[in-house]
Amino acid sequence: MMMQFMALVPPSLEKNFDALEHTTPGFVFAYKATTFKLTYTPELLSLSPSTSAILTSAKYSEDVIIGVIDTGIWPEMQSFRDEDVPKRIPQRWKVKCEGGEDFDASMHNFKLIGARYFGEGFRKIAPYFGVEYKPSARDSTRHGTAVASIIAGNYVKNASYFGDASGTARGIDQAIADVVDIISISLSSIENEPTKNEILKRLCRPLVFRDFVIGKWGSTDSWMVIVPRKGLGGERDSCLITEQLKIACPCVVIKQNAYSLLLDYVKSTHAPTATITFKETTLRVKPAPLVANYASRGPSRYIPKILKPDVMAPGTHVLTAWPSQNLIPIGRSHLFSDFRIHFGTSFATPHAAGVAALLKGAHPKCSPAAIRSAIMTTADILDNTFKPIKQSGPENLEVALPLAMGAGHINPNRALDPGLNYDAIPRD
Repeated sequence: MMMQFMALVPPSLEKNFDALEHTTPGFVFAYKATTFKLTYTPELLSLSPSTSAILTSAKYSEDVIIGVIDTGIWPEMQSFRDEDVPKRIPQRWKVKCEGGEDFDASMHNFKLIGARYFGEGFRKIAPYFGVEYKPSARDSTRHGTAVASIIAGNYVKNASYFGDASGTARGIDQAIADVVDIISISLSSIENEPTKNEILKRLCRPLVFRDFVIGKWGSTDSWMVIVPRKGLGGERDSCLITEQLKIACPCVVIKQNAYSLLLDYVKSTHAPTATITFKETTLRVKPAPLVANYASRGPSRYIPKILKPDVMAPGTHVLTAWPSQNLIPIGRSHLFSDFRIHFGTSFATPHAAGVAALLKGAHPKCSPAAIRSAIMTTADILDNTFKPIKQSGPENLEVALPLAMGAGHINPNRALDPGLNYDAIPRD
């Protein structure tokens, strides 16, 4: 089913397009094709090196240590190279490499300064699932690599794309002992409530309150960050797709009324034709951001008195580092790529953790509560059309409520100087 076609026309005819829209039956609209780069969440967050105040004020968080508790990491990825990185490690970092199998000390650098693995629980249950256990910090699922590349990955020129619960709490304890400034947790397989309680108990120790912790527990119960749906909707009556469709052939999804027009056209000719034009990634679409349909709404299922989420952050169609050992299926072909496009709350969490790291770099003496307050009190509640942020509803877009978007969409540069700040101590 085709909804649009591409035509090459001379510049002299471009001015006639507006008239065609009102006078030609079946003509919907025309626009100039534009090609954009795929990696644009920094632009969405106004984190351009040339214009962002928080990047320069924080010195790109050069002395902030971020601990990623996840499925591991592939140190060879370009996102973790230490080019253009200060050639020093914070003096408070005293950790030796415990990378394990296929991960020795030579793989560390001034960007990736340490790695540990906590898999004793998984080692015991692996035989029951027919899974081989390797004592190593090397990423077995590539999830941790993707998350780490979002939080603090290095710039990669022309980048493009053609967790277990056992040991998690121990990892938190170790991160605290290692003097980590920011902890990011994007584990999505924790469905056991006692396990969650054990992790939260560790997060709530007084010692941890000097660390800023951002985490999410599965796609249905994230407690710090939810994901806004980006790049959907618009001024025209379009078909809203809230899930990534895996279809091997080129296709277009259209609404019922457009389907009727298309069917009439097919019946009217013996040789109907259609063409699909690929626009690649389009920036600055309106309205944006949008709360994704899969975002975790509040309140908490386990502790209803705890409101969530706190804020929303980019997490849809995010380009991340992705070890290319496995082939990526594209239709019937299989290709290699060092990057991959993801969506989910797992990939919103590291965006927020990265912003927290910038704030920690700019204000090193700020408490975790103060950083959290700065992020929440400066969040945007209006989209780029200056109207309330919306979410995808059963039929059309609806205004997003606080239990869907929290305080709003994270705004790093405004958080740098929030004005009023709500600090807190453990007994609060």
